[in-house]
Amino acid sequence: MFDHKSIRAEIVQGFKKKFGREPTLQEAQFLHAIGMLETSCGTGWKGVGNGSFNMGAITAGTAWKGKTFEYRDSYPDENGVDHWYTTKFRKYETAVEGWEDLANIMYEDRPSVLKAASAVDAYGVSTALYETKYYTGRGKTARERIGSHYAALSKHLAHICRYMDEAMPNGEPLPARVLRRGDTGEDVKVVQRWFGLVADGIFGPVLEQTIKEFQRDVALSADGIIGELTWGCLEARYDSIALEPIDALKSVAGKAKELQAKITEFLLASQKAKTE
Repeated sequence: MFDHKSIRAEIVQGFKKKFGREPTLQEAQFLHAIGMLETSCGTGWKGVGNGSFNMGAITAGTAWKGKTFEYRDSYPDENGVDHWYTTKFRKYETAVEGWEDLANIMYEDRPSVLKAASAVDAYGVSTALYETKYYTGRGKTARERIGSHYAALSKHLAHICRYMDEAMPNGEPLPARVLRRGDTGEDVKVVQRWFGLVADGIFGPVLEQTIKEFQRDVALSADGIIGELTWGCLEARYDSIALEPIDALKSVAGKAKELQAKITEFLLASQKAKTE
C-alpha cells in the first residue's frame, strides 16, 4: 500500500524547491493525484524506468540536459487503438527532484493549470492539461478525452484524500467508497491482503465469495459488494488484527483460500476436458 504521507512530504519539499514556498493543500493534492494517475507516484515504471523518480511520465525533449532513459510507451487514437513508440524520458536523482520538476511542468509551464488548481476546479485542471498537450486521453472528441481524464483524476484524488484524512480539494465530502466484482485498484489489493488472497487488484469471484462469507459472519446482507457498512466492519476488524488475532477473520480467510483452490481445480479440469 502507498505511504501517501511520505509521498506528500516529498511533494512539499519539491514544490518549495521550485517556488520558494509551501504549496496550498489543493496545489499539493492535485500534484499528488497527477503523480498517481501518470506513474503511481513513480512506482509504475518497469525495467529501465525503475528508480527514475519520474512522477509525471515527462519526456526528455531536446532542451533537457539531465539524465534520461529510453522507454516504450503508447498513445491512443480517436478509436482507442494504442500506437506504440520508444522515446526518452527524464530521470532524476531523488523523488524530491522528480516532484520539483512535475510542479514546474504542471504549474510553472502551464499557468492555466495552476489557475484551475487554485480555484479547486478538478475538471478545469483536466481541461487545462489537455489544452496544453500534457496528455492525449481516450475518446473520439476533446470532450470525451477530458471527461475520461477528469474521471480518473477524481478517482485518484478521492483515494489520496481518503488515506490522508483530507476533504476533497473543493471541500466536498469524499464520495462513497463502493467496490464490487469487476472493479480494480489499490483498495481491492488492500482487501485481498486482509484475507490472504493474491493481491492482483482485481475484484473477481474469489473475493466476491469471500466478502459474502464475511458479511454473513458480521450479520450484514451477503451481496458481495463492499459498501460503507462492509468497509466499516472490515476496517474495524483489520485494525484489531494488529493487536490480537481474530479467529473469525482467520476462518473467513481460510474459506477464501479453499475457494480459490477449488476454482483453480475446476478451471484446470475444464481445460483438460476440452483437450480430450
